[in-house]
Amino acid sequence: MPAASVRLAQGGVIFDMDVSHSGRYLAAGLEDGHPRVWDWRSGQPLADLKHTSGVEDVAFTSDERQLVTANLDGTAYVESRHPAGSLTPRGPNGDEIHSMTLSPDDRYLATGEIGTVRVWNRQRIGGDDDTDPDRSAPVATKGQ
Repeated sequence: MPAASVRLAQGGVIFDMDVSHSGRYLAAGLEDGHPRVWDWRSGQPLADLKHTSGVEDVAFTSDERQLVTANLDGTAYVESRHPAGSLTPRGPNGDEIHSMTLSPDDRYLATGEIGTVRVWNRQRIGGDDDTDPDRSAPVATKGQ
């Protein structure tokens, strides 16, 4: 008889979890700054990433090639399964990001801070020219 449950992670507070669109992957955002990814069916660990602060929210892109995280240090990362790298939007005040979501076409990322919602165009976030203020500015901000 199969077990009723399987323990995939121990210790720390788990802030959020997401299952990929196909049901193949499970991701968790942890207080210790480690977003983790497992094969949903086998329980095999696939990734244990390290961020500088607690990971409040996690979501897979629709093609399952990237994991987006929202972090308490005011950053949101797009972790790629390919060497292409990560995008790091940061609010102007570096406020804690408590939640985020992707648009259905994955083009926009909305982040939720205390009293503020920002919508980011993912094609204009990060990259080689982070000194250009227009590249890291949200397309819309509502709140404070």
